[in-house]
Amino acid sequence: MSDQPQAPIPQAKNISVEDMNKADQGDASMEAYKAKLLGGAIGADGKAVAKYPNDKRKVIVEGVKIVFDDASAPQKELVLPLNQPDQIVIIKEGVTFTTYVTFYVQHDIALGLKVTNTTTKLGIALDTETAMLGSFAPKMEAYVVKAVTNEAPSGFLGRTTYSFKSVLSDDDLNVHNTFQCSITVKSDWK
Repeated sequence: MSDQPQAPIPQAKNISVEDMNKADQGDASMEAYKAKLLGGAIGADGKAVAKYPNDKRKVIVEGVKIVFDDASAPQKELVLPLNQPDQIVIIKEGVTFTTYVTFYVQHDIALGLKVTNTTTKLGIALDTETAMLGSFAPKMEAYVVKAVTNEAPSGFLGRTTYSFKSVLSDDDLNVHNTFQCSITVKSDWK
């Protein structure tokens, strides 16, 4: 299985946030629509906002968080470091958990963001799923978006270590971030 996103979805010509803001000036209904669509995407200088103006990336991932749906969990939330592919997360078998991605969008609209998760066990791909996150306008505040909800395997054969790779990409096949970790499923949280 490939980690690369599938072929791009045909789209209309890409228009910058600045050009979109300049178009249809004087049309009150279009200006109201653009204000709702773009929100705070345009700064006082008429350009798209950027949390990190010297960073040319359109999408900057700040973090990945797992929220557990189990009252007995030692932590309700677990924030995962982005640059540690050898990290191991211990999860109790059968527990439901939700993954959230925190990111900034800057310079331009991010169209069709999606997360593709690949789960492997002993080097064999078990599952690949893609979750559409949506399109996002630039803004100074971070987006916190629910990516996927999963249930940990249970039973003797389910209690093992799984490798997890997540790729954040868009409809134009731009890969914005790749995240890896291992999940060990045990009969309890220890």
